[in-house]
Amino acid sequence: MAQEERDRKSLLDELTALSPRVQLAIGDRTILIGFRSNGAASIYFGQDFVVGFNAMHEVRRVFLHGSLFRSDPGRSVTRMDRHRAPGQSEFRSHALTDSAKSELQSIIRWHVEMLARALAGDRFHVTGCIPEGDSSIALASIRAELHRILDAGTVFSNGL
Repeated sequence: MAQEERDRKSLLDELTALSPRVQLAIGDRTILIGFRSNGAASIYFGQDFVVGFNAMHEVRRVFLHGSLFRSDPGRSVTRMDRHRAPGQSEFRSHALTDSAKSELQSIIRWHVEMLARALAGDRFHVTGCIPEGDSSIALASIRAELHRILDAGTVFSNGL
C-alpha cells in the first residue's frame, strides 16, 4: 500500500510537462488528467493505461498493459512491444488490424465516458492538483475536454 501511494504521488509530481494536472479518486481507481502547453490532454487511468491526445482531441498514443500504441500517417495504428534479451532491449512493431484498432478505440471510449460520467455526477474526490489551490478551474477544463474528445469520436490522429 505504501508503495502504491508513493507511485501515485510521484506521478502527480513528475508529470511536469502537464499543467494543470489533477489527480482524482473514482471508487478505488486513481486517475490523473493533465494538459500540455498546446492544450493536448493526457489521461492516466492508473499505471497501466495511459491515453495521450493531440490538440485536435484525437488519440496520439496509448500505453496499455505494457504495449505502446501510436498513430501513424494515414490513421493506421502501430503496436510496439518491448522484447528483452540479455544485454539488449528492442521494440518490435506491427500495424493493428481494423478489428484490433476498433477494439482499442472502444476501450478508450468506454474509459473516457466513465470518467465523464463520474465528473458529471460528482462521483470523485480530488486527491491532488498542480498548480496547488482551487481545482475547480482545472476540473471545468477537464470536463470540457472530455466532451470534445467524445465528440471527436476517439479517432486516431494522422501521426502528428
